[in-house]
Amino acid sequence: LAPKKMKTVNIIDGVQVSSSHCGLKKNKKDDLVLIKLSNPSLIYGVFTKSKTPGEPVIWNKSIIKKSKASAILINSGNANVFNGERGKISIKKIIAKLSSEMNINKNEIFLASTGVIGEPLDHDKILSKIPYLIQTQKNNSISWEKAANAIRTTDTFSKFHSEELSDNKDRIFINGIAKGSGMIAPNMATMLGFVFTNADLSSLNCKRKFKECVDRTFNSITIDNDMSTSDMVLLVSVGKIKKLEKTLLEIFFIKLEKLIPAIPR
Repeated sequence: LAPKKMKTVNIIDGVQVSSSHCGLKKNKKDDLVLIKLSNPSLIYGVFTKSKTPGEPVIWNKSIIKKSKASAILINSGNANVFNGERGKISIKKIIAKLSSEMNINKNEIFLASTGVIGEPLDHDKILSKIPYLIQTQKNNSISWEKAANAIRTTDTFSKFHSEELSDNKDRIFINGIAKGSGMIAPNMATMLGFVFTNADLSSLNCKRKFKECVDRTFNSITIDNDMSTSDMVLLVSVGKIKKLEKTLLEIFFIKLEKLIPAIPR
C-alpha cells in the first residue's frame, strides 16, 4: 500500500528532531524520537475519548490548557497503558530527565507512546538515550523521515507529508508525521499524528478550526472499530510567520485538511 513516491518534508525553522534505538523494539530498530522547539511554541491537541487512556494521554491533557510546548518525546514498542502507579512513575522520571537535560519547563514537555498494552514500560531504556537524542538534533528532510519510521508499530511503511502556501512574501509550511494501521475507529483514526507549521495560529478561532479539521479527517474513518487508548493529534505553531489574514488563514486550514488524509495510511 506504500505510495510509489513520498513527498520531501519541508524545513521549518525552529524545529529539530532526532531518532534512536533504545531497546523497546527488537532488531535494533529506531523506537524513540525527540522533537525540540527552539522557543516555547503554541500547541493544540485532540485526544482519544477512551475511558482507559494511556499515561502519556493523561499527562498531555493535564498540561494542554497552557498551550505551550518546548519538546515532544515519542516512543514506539510500548504504549504505557494499564500499568497503574508504575506507568505514572515512568512518566514522572522521563519528564524530570528531559526537563533537567534540556533546561525546559516540565509543563511544556509532551509525551506519546505506542505499542504493546499492559506491559510495564522500561523507562530506563528511554532515559539512557535522552542525552544522545539531545546531541544529535537535526533539521532536515531525512531526520523527519527517520522519525516517521521510528514511531511505526504494525505500519508497513512510514507516513509523512508536507504542504506549502505563500502570501507573496513568506513561504508557509505544514509538515506532518503519523502512525497507525490497527485499533482505528472514529475518535482519532491514525493513533498518533504530529503536525508542525511556521504560521502563527494564535487567532482565537484557530483552535476551533483545527478540531473541525480533525473531525472531518481523523475522526471520520474506521478499520476495525477498535478505539485506541493512545490516540492523539498535536498541532504545533512555531509562529515564525506573522498572523495570517482571514483569506490566507482559510487557505491554511484547507491545506491542513488536505495534509491529514495525505499522510499515507
